Amino acid sequence: MITNLVEGKKTKCEQYWPSSGSQDFGPFHVSITHQLTLADYTIRTLSVELSGKTRKVNHFHYTAWPDHGVPDYATSILNFHKMVMKDHKAHRGPLLVHCSAGVGRTGTFIAIDHVLEQRETEGVVDIPGVILKLRQQRTNMVQTLDQHIFIHDAILESVTCGDTEIEAGDLRKRLAQLKTKDESGRSGLDLQFAILDQVSSNVGEAKSFAAQNNLAKNRSTDFLPVDNWRVVLKGENPDYIHTSSVHGYKKHRAFIITQGPMRSTARDFWKMVYSRKCSVVVMLSDLIELDETRFDCTTLACTRAS
Repeated sequence: MITNLVEGKKTKCEQYWPSSGSQDFGPFHVSITHQLTLADYTIRTLSVELSGKTRKVNHFHYTAWPDHGVPDYATSILNFHKMVMKDHKAHRGPLLVHCSAGVGRTGTFIAIDHVLEQRETEGVVDIPGVILKLRQQRTNMVQTLDQHIFIHDAILESVTCGDTEIEAGDLRKRLAQLKTKDESGRSGLDLQFAILDQVSSNVGEAKSFAAQNNLAKNRSTDFLPVDNWRVVLKGENPDYIHTSSVHGYKKHRAFIITQGPMRSTARDFWKMVYSRKCSVVVMLSDLIELDETRFDCTTLACTRAS
C-alpha cells in the first residue's frame, strides 16, 4: 500500500483492516495480530478468516510519500522494497500493490522492482522499456515525469551504494573488514563515505528560499535548512528559524535540529521549544569554541554552577 488514507483532506483509500482487534468485511473476518510502526512505513500482520479457514496476510504500508510529487530521496522506498520482497519470496501467489488510483505510485514501485531484477539477471537497465511494457498492461503506469525521474534516481542509488545492511551479529567482523586499507591507503569506510557524498550531492540544489531571505538569522550560510524540511514558527511573520526536522527510526520528524541560538534569535528559539512541545534539549557544544561564540547563553537566561 503506497498511499495514506487521507492526503490533503481528501480520502485516498478506505481503511480495509481493523485498527485493533477484529472487524468483519462481508463474510471475511479480519484480525490484526501485530503491528510495527516505523518512520516511513508500517508493517501489519493480518489474519483473514472465511468459512472457518484462516489465512495470514502481511500488510506493508508506505506512509512517507508526499501529497504532491515524489519523495526527496529514494533511500526509504528502496529499504521498503527490500522488506517487501524479502517477505514475498517466502510465499506463493502474486504480490498485490495499490495506491489510490493504482497507476502512479503503484507503477513507480513495480517499475523499480522490475528494473532491479532486470539488472541482477541481465546486467542491463532499461527503464523506458520497462515502463512501456507496464503501460501495455495498464494505462498511465508511472503517471508523471517526476515519477519517471524518481525511478532513475532510485536505480542509480541502488547501483551506486549496493546493499550496506549488516546483521547485528556480524557487525564486529564486517567493521574490521571495512577498516582494512587497500594498496592506495583507503579503507572501505573511506570509500563508503565518498559514495555517500556522491549520492547526496543534490542536497545543495535543494530550495532554501526562506533561509536566503533571512540571512541575518543564520550563523553561517554553509548549512542552510531546505524549505521542505524546515520547522516554521507558528503565528510569526517571518516564520523563519534556522531549523530542520529529521526522521527517527520509528517516528516521523522525531528530531528538530538547530544552530546554537544567537542574541537576535533567542526569543525565536524559545518560541519554537514552547510551540513544538519540546521537553528535552540536547546541547553538543561549549558556549565558546576556538574563540568563536557558539551559543549566546546570556540571552537564554542560563546560569552556571559556581
